[in-house]
Amino acid sequence: MNGTQVDGVICHMFTVGDCTPYFDHDYQPGKAVLPEKTMSVLTWKGKHNLQAILDADQDYWALAVEAAHAQNKPFWGAMRFNDGHPGTYGVRSNFCIEHPEYRLNDRCAYHTHGPDPDGSTPCVHLDFSIPEVRAHQLKLVELLARRYDIDGFEWDFTRDAWHNFPANKKDRGIDITTAHMRDARDLLNQIG
Repeated sequence: MNGTQVDGVICHMFTVGDCTPYFDHDYQPGKAVLPEKTMSVLTWKGKHNLQAILDADQDYWALAVEAAHAQNKPFWGAMRFNDGHPGTYGVRSNFCIEHPEYRLNDRCAYHTHGPDPDGSTPCVHLDFSIPEVRAHQLKLVELLARRYDIDGFEWDFTRDAWHNFPANKKDRGIDITTAHMRDARDLLNQIG
């Protein structure tokens, strides 16, 4: 990176789907459940690559953070706020499999959803009006921040806007999200 215009690294360290960590951990609700069937060769490759990362003897993220810091570059972890890839595309966590009631499904405030292979169009996003969903997401951020010497954290809000709350609570969504971001900031400040 030295001698380039790269000032630092921001890296998604969680999967698509419902954001399971791309690193080994002991938090059972956040453990990855890989899909049996995939929609494409790309997804099949991603599934096998994730398994290889999780099974590796080396911690590739630690190496990446170390390499960035060796060149005096900051390394930021990142997570999509609420990814909505269907189960045959994205990895699911134990948390989402054990709590299907936390998905928005037909309660979603947004009207457009991509079809699953069977032609159905449920909203697979998590419902952030539910405190347990927010607590789970904060636990994932905590796992990352305690494990790695990251210099910052980026929330990726560029995907799936408006898929975070049920229609009957969408007016409270901004306040809930703002409070959640404050909780995340407080958590990261405590960790240092």
